[in-house]
Amino acid sequence: MYRPKYYDEPDHEAIAAMIRAYPFATLFSAREQLWATHLPLLPFDGADGRRRLIGHLAKGNRQWRMLRDGDDVLAVFAGPHAYISPRWYPDEPDVPTWNYVAAHVYGRWRPIDDWDKTRAVLKDTVARFEQESERPWTLDTLDSGITSALQRGVQAFEIVVARMEAAKKLGQDKSAEDVAGVVSGLGEAAGAEQKNVAVLMEQANKRQEKG
Repeated sequence: MYRPKYYDEPDHEAIAAMIRAYPFATLFSAREQLWATHLPLLPFDGADGRRRLIGHLAKGNRQWRMLRDGDDVLAVFAGPHAYISPRWYPDEPDVPTWNYVAAHVYGRWRPIDDWDKTRAVLKDTVARFEQESERPWTLDTLDSGITSALQRGVQAFEIVVARMEAAKKLGQDKSAEDVAGVVSGLGEAAGAEQKNVAVLMEQANKRQEKG
């Protein structure tokens, strides 16, 4: 992963927090052919203390059939991102760029074939995304026959994490005036994504000033 020193995030706990905040990932594998699937992945620490990601694939997706236990895979997580216009820099002339946060997680594919463990993966995934609802939906809402049929249609898995890398390109190499100009420009944009990047830029550069 390309991550110059200004943008490198070396703190694994900070990377894990980013993954929890932005769990929709792209899972890459290269057995037989290069393949990618877009899906949510949830981080957790195993009993052995090693970090893992859990998820599931539809059995109609060829990726799980191509993979073997222990194969290398890469999960890419993308957070907020936005185009940065040079007209927002008051300090000096510059060129357009793109600010973003992203994490790469490398690890080993482990299929989960146990029925109860597969059900737990599905329940944990639903619970993660229903947690902010006033009336959270659960798998138990469905008839057991329906949930069993749905479960037979997925392949649960875990990824045993070998390495995590992250880049947070948020103007850390710019002057305070340039950062303030970009934050102002993003704040005036119509999209929520631009405003999210503005917030992250303020946070990153405040930490840098303290550091």
